[in-house]
Amino acid sequence: MSSILFEMEDKPVILYHGTLRSRLDSIMSGGLKAGSGWGGAGTHGVYLSGSPAGALYWAKIAYMSEQEEGMEPEKFDRKYGKDQDKLLVVLKVRVPSEATENLRADMEQAEEYGFEGEPEDWQSGLAEIGDVMYLGDVPAEWISVL
Repeated sequence: MSSILFEMEDKPVILYHGTLRSRLDSIMSGGLKAGSGWGGAGTHGVYLSGSPAGALYWAKIAYMSEQEEGMEPEKFDRKYGKDQDKLLVVLKVRVPSEATENLRADMEQAEEYGFEGEPEDWQSGLAEIGDVMYLGDVPAEWISVL
C-alpha cells in the first residue's frame, strides 16, 4: 500500500447534520443521539448529509414537522428566510477514520433515489443519495457548529 493511499484512509470523514437551534446546547454537551429516522425502517442511527445544504434541508423538515406546518421546504425560505439562523443550525461532524465502519448508506431513501447497493457501501450511497447513517450515537467531541 502506498503511503498516499494510507494517508487518505487515515483522514476523518466530514459530514453535516441539520437540526433545530433549540437542541444545540443538548447536542454540544451530549452529542447526537441515535434515532429511528423518518421512515421508521427499524434502523437506529444518526442521519448525516454530505453537504451543508443537504443538512439544512433536513433541519427545515424537522422544524416544519415539529411545528406541524404542512409547507414544502422551498416555502420555508419565504416564510422564515431572515430568521432562519435563529431557528436552525447546521453542524459539522468529523467522523474519525477508525469509526467509519459504523457508516451506512441511507437505506430509507434508497428506493427513492434508485440506490441498489448494500448498506455497508456508504460511500456509493453518499454519492448517489447525499446522506448516510451513523450506527449509534455521535459523540459531542466530533461536532462543531458550521
